[in-house]
Amino acid sequence: MISVHVSEKEIQKTILDYLMYLENAGDVYYFRNNSFAGKFERVDGSQGFIKNNKKGMPDIIVCYKGYFIGLEVKTAKGEQSIWQVMSEAAIKSAGGQYFIVRSLDDVQNIFIEIDRGEVKE
Repeated sequence: MISVHVSEKEIQKTILDYLMYLENAGDVYYFRNNSFAGKFERVDGSQGFIKNNKKGMPDIIVCYKGYFIGLEVKTAKGEQSIWQVMSEAAIKSAGGQYFIVRSLDDVQNIFIEIDRGEVKE
């Protein structure tokens, strides 16, 4: 059972620690897809704005055994935004996999399904 008191940040850290372990073993490539946007001042004094990715991108991007996988980390009660739903559809349309994960067990089960050839479509 998933605890409703575990934060998304805590779930994500546990997953990232696990992926780091797998990456060190050579089994996976991943990155945390940090999102940020903000104003900045250039050297010449002019103002600029920076945004690093599209709205709705998954929290973690993984390559595992040839599969492109987007992992959207949510708490037990967390729900996707409309932007995340659209990102899920775009990733699946392009042949990738997208999963909402609420625990490390969810991620491990995805990898088990891939290993068994039972990946969800």
